[in-house]
Amino acid sequence: MNLKISACLLAFVGAPPFAASYEEWGTDDSDSRTAGAAAVMSDAIIEVRGISGVVEFRASGPRLRATPRQSREAPMLVRVADARQREDGETDYRVEFIGLVAGDYDLREYLERQDGSALNLAALPVQIHSQLAPDHGTDLFSSSAALTLNARRYRTMAVLLAIAWLSVPLIYVVVRALRRPPVVPTPIAAPPPSFADQLRPLVEGALHGSLSIAERGRLELLMYLYWTERLGWTGPQGEIVSRLRSESEAGNVLRAVERWLHAPRAASEHPDGEVVSLLAPYRYAPAINASGAESRLEGAT
Repeated sequence: MNLKISACLLAFVGAPPFAASYEEWGTDDSDSRTAGAAAVMSDAIIEVRGISGVVEFRASGPRLRATPRQSREAPMLVRVADARQREDGETDYRVEFIGLVAGDYDLREYLERQDGSALNLAALPVQIHSQLAPDHGTDLFSSSAALTLNARRYRTMAVLLAIAWLSVPLIYVVVRALRRPPVVPTPIAAPPPSFADQLRPLVEGALHGSLSIAERGRLELLMYLYWTERLGWTGPQGEIVSRLRSESEAGNVLRAVERWLHAPRAASEHPDGEVVSLLAPYRYAPAINASGAESRLEGAT
């Protein structure tokens, strides 16, 4: 029964209901009587509690409207469903109502003029009766909470759904970023060794008195190949190396090596700055290929 009453309430708010009326809509009934500015039948409309009914009448004067002071606790809910102005100045009204409590009512108590003037209408009697026992105590709106949705709760649900919808691509981007392999920085290639780097272990060996005969021969070979290419000298290696010893710049390394080999001293007596300054002219010269040096030596001899 509660579901049936709730469905009737929805029909009252939505589509125009069907019910008994005082007269057919839009027709001129000569049997209707006029009291003041309204024309209605004297008999009360009988309607079932919770079922919507309709009253149609004609009235003059300012436009009518339902009183705004209506709530679910009121015994009667009334609304002006339609109002059509006639050529003679009167207005045909269609008023819908739904009784929530059984009893006798006058719809004039739920109507007023829009301009606040006197109502000046004949009685609009309505009788509401219930099909339930008097002590049944059924609330007409007992199941209404299940059919309505609080506006604040609706907004909360809409916000949660929007957040869930927007979080899907965000989660996808985050998961994809976490699964992406880290970018490995490109290692910086070390510069190729210079001619000074190639000479350094040989010069330091001579400085410390640990240079072998083979290493001394390699040192003289490298100096021979380097300077003959730059000075354009030709001839046997022995003659070229002897000429290099007499050169001020080219013979610095060879003279220092011979001096250290004949008078070796402790490493602490030779600061690193001496080796650095000795090899400074060769810092930017490329290293000489050892295999190429041997082939060139064979050709020179």
